[in-house]
Amino acid sequence: MNPDDWVEKNTGYKIQTYVSFNADLGFEPLQLDTYEYTVPAEGVLPDQEQSQEQSKELQSIQSYELPTELSVAVSEDEKTVIIRTSEIEELADGSSLKFAVWSNQNGQDDLEWYQAVYEGGTYSARIMVSDLDNPGSYTIHCYAFSADGSGQYISGNSFIISAPSVGTVNAGNLDTENGVFDIEVQNLAAKSGISQVRVGVWCRDDQSDMFWYEAEENNGVYSAEVSAANHGFHSGIYQIHVYVKDGNGFLTYVGGTTKIVQIENSKLYISTSNQKEYKISIGELEDSASVTQVRFAVWSDINGQDDLQWYVAETKNGTYTQTFLVSDHKSIGRYTIHCYAKYGDGSLRFINGGSCLVGGPSLNGISVSVPDAVSGQFNILLEGLSSPAGIEKIEVGVWSESNQSNLIWYEVAGTNKTEYLIAANLANHKNKLGTYNVHVYVTDGNGIKTFAGGTSYVMQLSYDSLKVSSSNTDSNVVINLEGMRTLGIVESVRFAVWSKTGGQKDLIWYQAVREGMNYSTTVDISSYLAAGDFIVHAYGVDKAGIMYFIAGTTFSVNGVVTVGAAAGGGFPVNISNLDASIVFSTVRVDVWTSADKGDIVHYTAGLKSGNTYVADVRLSDFSYNLGKYYIAVYTQTSSGIQNLIAETDKSISIQTGAFAEIAASSNGLNYTAVLEGIDLLGIQREVRFGVWSDVNGQDDFQWYTAAENGKSYSVTIPIGNHSGAGVYNVHAYYALPNGELRFLNAVTFQVQTVPTGAIEFSNVNGKDGTFKIIGEIGQVGLEVAKVKVGVWCTEGTYWYDMQEQADGSYTAMADVKDHGYRFGVYNAHIYVENSEGAMQYAAGGSVTVTADNYIKTSNPSSNICDITIYGPNVNGQTPDTIRFPSWSSEGDQDDLIWYDGIKNSDGSYSVRIDRNAHRRSGGFITHIYMYIGSSAYMCGSVEYSLYRSGEFDDYAQEVMHKIIFAVETGGQIYGNARYDDFTQAYKNSEKETAITIGAGAWFATEAKRLLNLIRQENPAAFAALDTAGIAYDLDHANWTTYGGDGNGNPTILKGSAKAVCIQAIISSETGIAIQNRLVDEQMVKYVNEAAALGVIDLKAQMFCANIRHLGGYSAMSWVVECCQADGKALTMENLWTSMRDHTPNKDGNGVGADKYKSRHEKVMMWLNLYID
Repeated sequence: MNPDDWVEKNTGYKIQTYVSFNADLGFEPLQLDTYEYTVPAEGVLPDQEQSQEQSKELQSIQSYELPTELSVAVSEDEKTVIIRTSEIEELADGSSLKFAVWSNQNGQDDLEWYQAVYEGGTYSARIMVSDLDNPGSYTIHCYAFSADGSGQYISGNSFIISAPSVGTVNAGNLDTENGVFDIEVQNLAAKSGISQVRVGVWCRDDQSDMFWYEAEENNGVYSAEVSAANHGFHSGIYQIHVYVKDGNGFLTYVGGTTKIVQIENSKLYISTSNQKEYKISIGELEDSASVTQVRFAVWSDINGQDDLQWYVAETKNGTYTQTFLVSDHKSIGRYTIHCYAKYGDGSLRFINGGSCLVGGPSLNGISVSVPDAVSGQFNILLEGLSSPAGIEKIEVGVWSESNQSNLIWYEVAGTNKTEYLIAANLANHKNKLGTYNVHVYVTDGNGIKTFAGGTSYVMQLSYDSLKVSSSNTDSNVVINLEGMRTLGIVESVRFAVWSKTGGQKDLIWYQAVREGMNYSTTVDISSYLAAGDFIVHAYGVDKAGIMYFIAGTTFSVNGVVTVGAAAGGGFPVNISNLDASIVFSTVRVDVWTSADKGDIVHYTAGLKSGNTYVADVRLSDFSYNLGKYYIAVYTQTSSGIQNLIAETDKSISIQTGAFAEIAASSNGLNYTAVLEGIDLLGIQREVRFGVWSDVNGQDDFQWYTAAENGKSYSVTIPIGNHSGAGVYNVHAYYALPNGELRFLNAVTFQVQTVPTGAIEFSNVNGKDGTFKIIGEIGQVGLEVAKVKVGVWCTEGTYWYDMQEQADGSYTAMADVKDHGYRFGVYNAHIYVENSEGAMQYAAGGSVTVTADNYIKTSNPSSNICDITIYGPNVNGQTPDTIRFPSWSSEGDQDDLIWYDGIKNSDGSYSVRIDRNAHRRSGGFITHIYMYIGSSAYMCGSVEYSLYRSGEFDDYAQEVMHKIIFAVETGGQIYGNARYDDFTQAYKNSEKETAITIGAGAWFATEAKRLLNLIRQENPAAFAALDTAGIAYDLDHANWTTYGGDGNGNPTILKGSAKAVCIQAIISSETGIAIQNRLVDEQMVKYVNEAAALGVIDLKAQMFCANIRHLGGYSAMSWVVECCQADGKALTMENLWTSMRDHTPNKDGNGVGADKYKSRHEKVMMWLNLYID
C-alpha cells in the first residue's frame, strides 16, 4: 500500500508510516519519510519515534498512566459484550479511548470503532452482538487518542460468539402415492435463542425447483412437511439444508441431509390444507410434446352433476396444476375429479381420475339445561362442534308448537371454539310449556349451510313440596307450596280449599303470599261447614290469567282449640269445628298449674254460636299463679262416650316494666319515679312504691301509692319525708285483690346535699389589680351545669364564670378594672347553677386588695389621656410628689413635657396629657417618677395614642370598626358583625387558600394570631372550648394553607368538628373582646400607614384602611400611586376614581374589580355620613 493512500498532503510534519498490521504486535513500520499531510485518520497511528513537535502533542496522553489490561465479558445469552479497561485516571478534555473490534474472518472488512465511556475509575463500552455481522471469534484493540487525533495502541483481547448447534436432521415418512415426506431437526440449540428455522429443499442440480419451508417447533423438535408438488413432482435425490436465525438475527447453516423420492407418472394428486381450496396436480404425461391442453372436470356426488365445472390446468416444469373452490360448488361430501388431455390433432383423451371428501360440520352433543326457576331462562350447550372448512355462522332454531308459530332463531356469537352456550328464554316462545325442539345449523367457511344435529326437551312447571300444617289447638292451618319454579310464566299462585263433607259447596280461593320460591296462605277452618277431611289444589296463574294446575293434597281437622289473650283477670278457651254430625251433651275444659294437678279446675264450656264453645278461665281460681297453665278439652256424647279433643297450654306472665331515670325538681327537694311498660293482666288492686335511704337502715321507709297512666305508674317522693342526702332505694309492688303484695321492679337514685364548699384567695397583686378565687364544691342538691362567683368591693356585683380544674376545684381571676378601679375589701360568693338556671349558694369569703403602684389610663377624647397611679410607694414609703414626663413616640423626645401630678383624696396621683401641647400625633410615652426628699424613683411607664381633633380619634376608630365588620361579615349593614363567621378554604387568589374567620374576616396567619390572642388572654376558657385540638394546630400546623390543600380545596369543612370548635372559641366572651381590640389596632396601624404615604384627609385615610384590609399594603400603596400619577389630590373620591380607572380586569380579583364595587361605595357612603 502506498503511504500516500494513508494521508492527505500537508506541510511541516514528519511521520512514520505503517502499512502492515499484526494482531499481536500492532502496526509494523516499512519506511521513514516526510510527507505534507493533515491529522491522520483512525487506523494510521504513529509510534514513539515521531518528531518532537508531534511528541509534545502526545504528552496529554503519555502524562497519564495508561491501562495495561483489557477485560471482556460476554453475557450468558451472548447478546451483549462489555469491554472494560483496568483502573485508570480519567484523561484530560479532548483525549479519549476507543476500542477497535473486528471478526477474524475476511480480514478487517467488518472493523468497527467504539467510543469508551469513563465511569467508576475505568473506561468501558457496550457492544450489542446483533450489531455484528456473524458469529465466530473477534479481536479487540484499545487505543488512546489525543485532542489532535493522534493515537497510541494500549492493549488487546478477544471474544467468541458461538453459532447455533444441531443434533440430527432426519427425512422420513415418505408417502409415495402423494409425494410427501417429513423433515425433523432435533437437539437444536443457540445461546441467544432461536427465532426461526428454515429448510431449503431442491431436486434439480441447478436448484431451479428450490422451495423454502419454515419449520414449526413442538416440544423442542422442529419439523416441516415437504411436498413433491412444490418441486414439479420430480423424482430423484432431494437435497435438504437447515438454517437457523438466532436471537441476534444471525442466519447460520447448521446441517443437512438427502431423501430419494420416486414419483409415478400420470398420477392425479389432490390436496388441500383447509377443505376450502383443493389443488389438483398431475405429473409428466406420455407424448407430452403433442399435448396442447389439460383439463380437470370437477363435480360433487350430490344431485348428480348439477354443479360440474371444467378447469384448465397450468403447466410448469412438466407438471399440470389447477385449484378449485368448494364454495363454487355449494355441496359437502365426495367430489369426483377427471383429468383429460387435448392433443394437437384435436382429440380429447381421459388420462386419470380421482376423488376427495369435503367434510361437513360435526357435533358431539346437544344438551338443554333446566329452566331458571324464576326467569324461565334455559341454556343450550353445543359440545364438540367443528367444521374442516371453519365456521362462519351458527344458527339454532327452537320451537314447541307443531306449526312452529313460536319458532325463534338464535345466532351464536363467536366461531372459533368447540363449545357454545346459547341463552334462550320461555318468554321468547310465548311462555308455552311442552316439548321443545332444538335444531342446529352451521354455515361453514365455504358458505355451505348444513344441519348439524338436534334434540328435544320437555318444559314443565315443578315444585319441591306441598304441605299443610294443622293443629287442633288453632283454628288456622297454613298451606305451603315450597320450591316453586315459576319459569317466568307464573305470576301468582292460588289455592282452592274445600271440605270433603261440603262437596265444594264451601270451596274458597286463597291468594298465596310469595317469599322467594315459596308460596303460602293461612286458612281459617271456622269458615267451613264442618270439620273432617279437606282438599287443597294449587294453581299457577300467568299474565293472561290462564291457570295451570300444579299439585294437590289433603288434610284433616277434628275440632280446633284456641286460647285467647289474658286480660281482666283471666283468659278464654275457644272450641270450634267440632264434627257437626255428632250431638255433644258436654264440652269440658280442664285447667291446672301444679304438676300433680292438685289445683285442677273443671270448666263446662258454653255454646257460643253454631258449633263453637267457650270457657272462661279465672286466674283467681289458681291464687293468681304465674307461669304455665295446662289445658285439656273433652267432649261427651248423650250416650256417655267421652273423647279427648285436644291438649294445649298457656303461659301467663306479667310485664314488670322498667324505671325511667329518676329526676329531681328544680329546687332539688322532690324526686319523681316512673315505672313504664307495665301489664298486670287486670289482676292488681293497686301499685305501690316502697322508698327508703341507706342512712340508718330503713328507719325512713315510706309507702307511696302510684298513679296509673296507661301502662305507666309514677309517684313523687319528697326528700323531706326521708333522711336527707345519700342513696335511695325504690321497690315497686302490685297488690292483688286479696291484699297480697308481689314484687315488680327496683331502682336506686342519689340525693345530693345542699351545696357545700370552701373559698380561698391567692395571687393578690396590687400592681396588676388582680386576684385569684379558688372554690371547692362539695355535694349539691342539683346537677352542676356551671359554677359562678359574684364579686364586689363597695357596690356593684360583677359575675365571673369559674373554670373547673384537673383537681376538681374551680377558679376565676378578678380584676379591679371590672369594679371601677376600686381598692380595699373585696367580697366573693360562689354559687352552683343547674341547666335550668336555678342557683344555690356554696361558699363565700373576702380579701383585701391594696394598690401597689397600679397605673390606670383613660381617653375621654382623642387628644386627651388621663393617667392615675394608685397606691404610689417606694418600698412602702409614700412619695412627696410625683411627676409625669411625656412625649410623642417619634421625634427623639423633641416635644418632651414634664407634668406635675395632682394628689387625690385616696392618696392616688393623676395627670392629664394634652396632644395639643405636643408636636405630633400618634403614639405617646409617659414615665412616672416619684420624689422622696431630693431623690427621684421611676416606678412605671405607659404607652398610648393621641390625635388632634379631626384626626383618627376614638370616635373615628368606632366608625371604622363598624364599617370593616359590616363589609366583611355583616352583610354590608352598618354596625352588623358575625363574630362566629367561618369561611372554608377556597381559591380567591394564589395567596388565599386557607380558612377565614371572625367578624373581621381574618385569613390564614391572621386567623392564627386571633386564636393565639384568645388563648393567651384566657387560657382556661380556651382549653374548655377546645374540643378539636386547635391548640395543637396553633403550635404545629402550617397556617398559610390551614384548612385547605394549597390548591383552593377545603380540608376543614364548615360544620365539621374543627370548624364548630373554632366558631365556639372566637364567639366566646373573650373571643369577641379580642376581635374588637384587634380590628381597632389594625385600623390605627392602617390609617398611620396611609398618612405615611402622604394621605392627609381623614376620610381618605380611612378609605385607604378599607383597601388595606381588603388587599394588603401593596394594594393600598398602588391605589395612592395611581391617584398621584393622575395628578389628583389624595381625597377619598379621587382615590376611588383612580383605582377604578387603573384596574385592567374588572372581572378579576383586584381591589378595584366589579366584585368589590358595592363594598367601596358603601364605605364611602358611611364615611360621608358619619365623618365630618
